[in-house]
Amino acid sequence: MRGYDRLHSIVMLQKRRKEMGVSEEEFAVMGPIQKYTDMDDESLKLFVKEMMKKVNEKLFSGWNRKVKAVNKVEETIFEECFARFSKELGPRDTSRMSEEIVRIIVKLSS
Repeated sequence: MRGYDRLHSIVMLQKRRKEMGVSEEEFAVMGPIQKYTDMDDESLKLFVKEMMKKVNEKLFSGWNRKVKAVNKVEETIFEECFARFSKELGPRDTSRMSEEIVRIIVKLSS
């Protein structure tokens, strides 16, 4: 039954992702934001799409092996998250959330 439950969860997550109209990467990035905030789906979607647009401008093949490129991505994510969430979350949680997002993007790029 565990295998079925896991498969069912994956199917439901994929269905939700498609309903929201976001990429797999955008959907993955939503996780940490949902963990730290109570943002509604539409606001979350708009924020993530805009942030990822800015992040994707800095990506190229092998970016995650270049210190400067990784730093620029980290900086972009932190700036976007800080501008949007620092008053709500404070600097510590905003920083943690940003770090989680960076780890997801790096992992998906590997």
